[in-house]
Amino acid sequence: MSCHALRSLLTLVGTSVLVLVAGVPAAAQTSGATVAGTVRDPQGQAVAGAQVMLRDTGAGHARQTVTSTAGTYDFAGLQPGVTLELTVTSPGFRNTAIAIPALSSGERRLADVRLALAGVTSQTDVRASAPALRAATAELGGRLERAQVEQVPANGRDLVALAYLIPGAAPARGFYNLAPRLTINGASSLVTNYTIDGFDNTDLFLGGPKVPVTIGSTDALRVLINSYSPENGRTGNGVFSVTTRSGGQASTTDAFYAVRPGAALDSPNFFAPTSTSGQVVDDSFVRHQGGLSTGGPLGGSRWSYFADGEFTRERQDAILTSPLAAGLAPTRFNSQTGLAKIDGQLTGNQSLSVRYHVSDYTHDGDIGFVGGLTLPSAGLKVNYRNHQGSLTHRLIGQSSVNEFGVQVGQLRANWASLENGPRVIVTDRGATLAVLGSVSDDFYWTETDVQARNVLTKIAGRHTIKFGGDVVSGQFFIDSGPSARGLYVVDLEGRTVQPAGAFVSRTDIPTDVRVLSYSQSFVNPEVRARQTLAAAYLEDSFRASADLTLSVGVRWDYDSVTNTPVSGGDWNNVAPRVGATWTPNGSARHLLRAGYGIFYERIPFAVYSDTIFNNPDGGALGVTFAPGTAFAPPVFPQVLARDTVASLPTGQLPPRNVQVFDPHLRSPWTEQVSVGYALSLPADISVGLDYVHTRGRNLIRRIDTNAPASVAPGVQRSVAAADATRPIVPAAGGFRLIEQDQSSGRSTFDGLYVNVRKRFSHRLAF
Repeated sequence: MSCHALRSLLTLVGTSVLVLVAGVPAAAQTSGATVAGTVRDPQGQAVAGAQVMLRDTGAGHARQTVTSTAGTYDFAGLQPGVTLELTVTSPGFRNTAIAIPALSSGERRLADVRLALAGVTSQTDVRASAPALRAATAELGGRLERAQVEQVPANGRDLVALAYLIPGAAPARGFYNLAPRLTINGASSLVTNYTIDGFDNTDLFLGGPKVPVTIGSTDALRVLINSYSPENGRTGNGVFSVTTRSGGQASTTDAFYAVRPGAALDSPNFFAPTSTSGQVVDDSFVRHQGGLSTGGPLGGSRWSYFADGEFTRERQDAILTSPLAAGLAPTRFNSQTGLAKIDGQLTGNQSLSVRYHVSDYTHDGDIGFVGGLTLPSAGLKVNYRNHQGSLTHRLIGQSSVNEFGVQVGQLRANWASLENGPRVIVTDRGATLAVLGSVSDDFYWTETDVQARNVLTKIAGRHTIKFGGDVVSGQFFIDSGPSARGLYVVDLEGRTVQPAGAFVSRTDIPTDVRVLSYSQSFVNPEVRARQTLAAAYLEDSFRASADLTLSVGVRWDYDSVTNTPVSGGDWNNVAPRVGATWTPNGSARHLLRAGYGIFYERIPFAVYSDTIFNNPDGGALGVTFAPGTAFAPPVFPQVLARDTVASLPTGQLPPRNVQVFDPHLRSPWTEQVSVGYALSLPADISVGLDYVHTRGRNLIRRIDTNAPASVAPGVQRSVAAADATRPIVPAAGGFRLIEQDQSSGRSTFDGLYVNVRKRFSHRLAF
């Protein structure tokens, strides 16, 4: 059967399933975890009717079940972040207890048990937990437990950097400053999905984590790479999932302070500038970090609390290479993050978890904006203030678990110019010497998000059925004035400039300097709009035998960004997914896995807002003034009044660049296939070998729909000759570039991932 035919068949099945369950309340990823396994005798035969108890070693709460005729058991809806103990008893066998390290949000852990025959005395075997790669699903990725998160060196205590330890995850170089830094399977870092305790933590506007999670508040980090279950969505890239710590019945307090002193201990920088006397000017990087976390019981054994606070102070010198100001410019980064969490048992079968997260971080004269030819006057002060609160309620029935959660939060971002405009690009007979001043008004936006989710898990014999979904609604207010302060390009024509202060500024440039051009943007609109993301999914994890687990599911996604003024929304995003794991003959060492699925992803809201800002109907109007034309530039360094555009003959303006909506905008999607093998060795060592294939379609890319005709390599032509070949020839009052964010991008990725891990034990891990 062809890949296309398989997708069509699975889509048809998935659509039918969604129709059948349409009456169930909508709900996203569950934070509840699952432990499943098979109980066998010494010969490997299934043991039916064995008593299995799973106990929270901290609070003492326990759940019990009995194994099926195939010897299998399942515990669903477990609270992440707590250490568990699994005990199995059956007549004629020794009681067996297995330690289960804390689970991650949404994790499904496989814990098979091999019983030993009973002796003449009562005895309990206490064993270590199953190897780290013993996942009960076909999903690929990795998990770092708290001990690894706390002890693996991470520069700047950056939690995202720890994800690079997972095969398939790598650092990303963004195409704008402060862009997200995590890419998975080579995909765009803008569409990596970030979650905290099962709730969405993704900045819908630009991508990246909304609220940074500290190492001190992390119980486990889980990175999903390929073939993950239908409960994870909104990305064809991957998922960065954090489970936060919970308090227990034992009081704990941790504190730390770390310092990087700077030039006193740093090795010399090969690229450091030299002074006029030829002496090397040592640049410095100083960092101070500290934090405190505490947790313990809260008013008895039914409730516990956890709190964490951390701060960072960085001072770094930006290296200036401008001929007008070679040297160093200080920049600063300050951040503080806090978390408070309360967990409690309302009744014997109901639990509640409440979390509040807050962060504030500021880049002042950020190193990403200052340096090289860009002098401090052109820098920005970037501030993000974020906070969010969530509530999760779990109701455990006889054979089902329902988890309901609500999260409310707000992100406020302000990219403020350090100095007033206009911006000045200083040249000298064709060579650029420096960039000064600000070109744009402050860029400010708020994103107020509300998420509601519900997940119902039902255990029916050998079936674990999970149905859920969620709705995320983000209300945006964006205020921006791109190029509103004007941009001069000037030529010193051999003249020298003497700075009045530490660095050359706009006021040091002679007022009679030669002006090559002047540009300014008018009519800067505000954006007030909402992005709504909705999802629903159904999955059946079926124990076909004691050795074979199959998962079949389907997910539906909707992104309101596809509903533009010129097109209807993309509603038919049905994504089937299948997976299989096999432990031959109940082997405790060998695991084979395979998966296939369709994954739809959200579109960054910036795609929508950028088109509003640059639309030819009501968007910003950029005008370039040059000497010798009908539109002479103002006298340097003056800036034109905002209402100047009203007196300009717009029909005679030079052709401008605009952006328009795509009438056929659709949600991007990827098709993923994986086949792998995992081997568990003594000494807590695991080996994994996996092949992955990803095929992306409808990916967002920005193109010029009015592009000139191509020419053969090596052929040169003038701008006028190129413009003459555009579908719409640029003319006064018209357009040159007509850009559009289209659903026309494609990608293909093939990878072979080999990994060897030793789980943390005996004070060693790798």
